[in-house]
Amino acid sequence: MDFSRFSVVALISCLSFAFSTKAVYSIEKQTPTADVEISQQYEKMSEQNLRQQARAITVKIMAGESWGSGIIIQRKGQSYTVLTNAHVLRMGSNYQIQTPDGKIYRGQTIKAVNFNDDDLGLLSFKSSSNYAIASIAKSPLAMGEKTFAAGFPHESRTWSFTTGKIDYILPKSFQGGYQVGYSNDILKGMSGGPVLNQRGELVAINGRHKFPLWGNPFIFVDGSTPSVQTRSKFEYSSWAVPVATFLNSAPQFSQGVTNQSAASFYTEIEVDSLYSTYAPQTPVPANQTNHSMWIW
Repeated sequence: MDFSRFSVVALISCLSFAFSTKAVYSIEKQTPTADVEISQQYEKMSEQNLRQQARAITVKIMAGESWGSGIIIQRKGQSYTVLTNAHVLRMGSNYQIQTPDGKIYRGQTIKAVNFNDDDLGLLSFKSSSNYAIASIAKSPLAMGEKTFAAGFPHESRTWSFTTGKIDYILPKSFQGGYQVGYSNDILKGMSGGPVLNQRGELVAINGRHKFPLWGNPFIFVDGSTPSVQTRSKFEYSSWAVPVATFLNSAPQFSQGVTNQSAASFYTEIEVDSLYSTYAPQTPVPANQTNHSMWIW
């Protein structure tokens, strides 16, 4: 009798242990999976949302008959700050900034930040309208990471969006702060525009297209140059200034926050001719094109 009672108690204990173990295993197994799925959904945006995000933060910078591109990176009251290339600002002095809704504002240079010889510059404009602000990436770039670039190429005269990936992350930069090579097609007019990662964060600033016609853009900051063989490989990539270089000179902009309503807000101008999703054609090698070393 006692033996039977012991057996029943032992059996119940074993079943309880088995049930408990199964419950714990189930919880431990499922929770991380859910966390990973939520994390992936949060981190990666669809290409359509990335296109809308890029459009919402990209402006056209005009001076005379020429133009380049820029990125809205900060708002304080009614004053907006735009990041672009220094060589874009050299095209003139009376700047006009066209925002994603087609409005045009007077732009003024910001000289409070010293970028030394890096190809970066800042403008400001005033508006009571609500424009999206670029979210600045905190994590470092990785080789092969997908990239999404935007700007206003002269060839199409419309806003353009291209896709690609990181080809090179150099241990030291070329003159001008260029350190990131990427496969996106970048044309004249797209200088100063954003390079985004899959989370819609700003990782670099457009600046140099593939296959320069003249000059040698591949000179490191210490004056050295890569071998001819290596340089020929570099020519197949566009080149950008990493956002980390910008933050080294202007750490006050490290708290960029994305306007969460940007994507939905700008769907209403989807068909506007000023903002097509035309993608520039892949440039051909230097001996078959009229591209120069710099693009505006």
